[in-house]
Amino acid sequence: MTYNFNLTKDVDLDLNEIQDYIARDNPTAAANTIDKIISACNLLNTNPLSGHLRDDITSKKVRFWRVKSYLIIYSTETKPITIVRVLNGSRDIVNLL
Repeated sequence: MTYNFNLTKDVDLDLNEIQDYIARDNPTAAANTIDKIISACNLLNTNPLSGHLRDDITSKKVRFWRVKSYLIIYSTETKPITIVRVLNGSRDIVNLL
């Protein structure tokens, strides 16, 4: 699938993991969640400064945007933006970055 933004290899794995986890109970909810994440990534590409910097989490130049219980972590250093990770907010974000 082609996107209007860049994805790291980690994001491919993150999205597959999210899809598989949710689909165990509800395949439709899994597809809807992935759609919402992708839609948010498109929105962020159009409005890259919408997300929040989180110096308390990382010194990397990345921004954070929440979709449901997931954090889209992205860099505005590239055009289009690069999605660095998509992680559940309850995970150890500091160590996963």
